[in-house]
Amino acid sequence: MPFSERGFVQLVGRDGTVRVRNAGGKTSFGESISASPVFERLPTDAVGNFTHTSMIDGIRNLVSYRALADYPLIVMVGIPEEEALAEAVERADAYRLSAALVTVLILIATLALLAMIRRQSRNAVRLMESQERLALAIEGTGLAMFDWNVLDGNVQLTENWPAMLGGDRAAINTNERALQEL
Repeated sequence: MPFSERGFVQLVGRDGTVRVRNAGGKTSFGESISASPVFERLPTDAVGNFTHTSMIDGIRNLVSYRALADYPLIVMVGIPEEEALAEAVERADAYRLSAALVTVLILIATLALLAMIRRQSRNAVRLMESQERLALAIEGTGLAMFDWNVLDGNVQLTENWPAMLGGDRAAINTNERALQEL
């Protein structure tokens, strides 16, 4: 990854004076950064990282530093926090968008399933009502009707069939052979 145009590299004396700073292609020196958090940490940590808003350009940076053992200098490298985290933010945005799309698809599928269940429920109610009307019509007219399941040979007779054929009223649920014997 190329060095950031908004990042910086600087050599700082232990007194807090910038010996040389390169930031965005511009070189500077002489600024005092003695209030930087690095000078609070140096007595215990010769190497470290921190986030800090630059006193020079006001940009919040992720900063890494190392105190040079043989020289009274500290090397500091920084990159704007926004730039360092940009890829992670883009990925998080893409994940959120993907999650939103999946949620919408699940919602659409759920609504479609509910609509199908409602439609089937209405059709079942209509079918039951139609069957009740047919049963009442058959009973009222004294006619007989049968339902023959060709696959298993079972026959369902209306209550008027046994009376018409002179058979037993209990033989409403029967099969093809029993019906032929009536």
